[in-house]
Amino acid sequence: MNEIILLKNISKTYPGSDRKRNSSTPALKSLSLTLSERENLVLLGPNGAGKTTLIKILTGLLSPSSGEVFIKGKKLFPGSPLQKLFGLTLQEIGLWGHLTLEETLLYSSSLYEIKPQTGAARAAQLIADFDLEAWKKKRVNTLSDGLKRRLNLTCALIHEPEILALDEPTLALDPQARNLFWKYLEKLTAQKKMTLIFSTHDMEEADRFGTKVAVLHKGELIELGAPSELKAKYGKGDEIYLECRPAAPKQIFEKIPGFVDFHSKNGAAWISILNGIQQIPAILSVLTEQGIQASNLKVKPNTLEQVFLSLTGKPLAEERME
Repeated sequence: MNEIILLKNISKTYPGSDRKRNSSTPALKSLSLTLSERENLVLLGPNGAGKTTLIKILTGLLSPSSGEVFIKGKKLFPGSPLQKLFGLTLQEIGLWGHLTLEETLLYSSSLYEIKPQTGAARAAQLIADFDLEAWKKKRVNTLSDGLKRRLNLTCALIHEPEILALDEPTLALDPQARNLFWKYLEKLTAQKKMTLIFSTHDMEEADRFGTKVAVLHKGELIELGAPSELKAKYGKGDEIYLECRPAAPKQIFEKIPGFVDFHSKNGAAWISILNGIQQIPAILSVLTEQGIQASNLKVKPNTLEQVFLSLTGKPLAEERME
């Protein structure tokens, strides 16, 4: 698979006051990673971890204080023609309030020098895909924040970019709009039409679309890998809940591959185990051998939240509040 993005020792420092050290505050510290064509990279971390800064640097909106960015083997810089390869949305919504929703998409297509007929066709398709037909003649300044965010996403897609970079793409979207967006991304990834890079606090979103997860904390890349690899390495496994009669002892589960932990109370058993769904037949077999009847089986999947907790010592939700 061809390498599409290479980040080499990226650091970024913004002017600011650090009273203890009397120096500027680093937003990113010597960050390096590679991303192959058609891979999807999720940036996971709390507010202030450096996710937005990294997205701005790798799309050419911001220059690093040190380090280099290469896109398809060519060095990226602000104003580079390589920027046209990107579709981008940031947390700050940038739209033209006096235009209608439809006019916004048509104007966006013209900025990429797309022929009017082609631009109109793409706009119509995106309006349909994102269920925006009822608002296409409405002025942007009359739309709700959720609709503006949905429109912002369509503008990033109007020129059919090779790389789609999204900063908290589903932030403030209602569940229906979020599901529409997820379905659209699933269609794109199934067709392997583009490389996807996005930041999120949504663990389900990260698990659903990320082939690589970069965990950022205080400007540093502290771990990089596939979601399944990170959960196997740092997570506590899936949690299997069972009601057992008679109560099940811990030792009967300890030899099952991937076993992590066990506790029970009043006949209810909680088994933490890696690849828990695949291990359910083994768990039930062990119980049957011991003459134990199991009922009311439930599975609580291992999550990237647990990975973040293991790496930083705090849940991501708690980090967001600081």
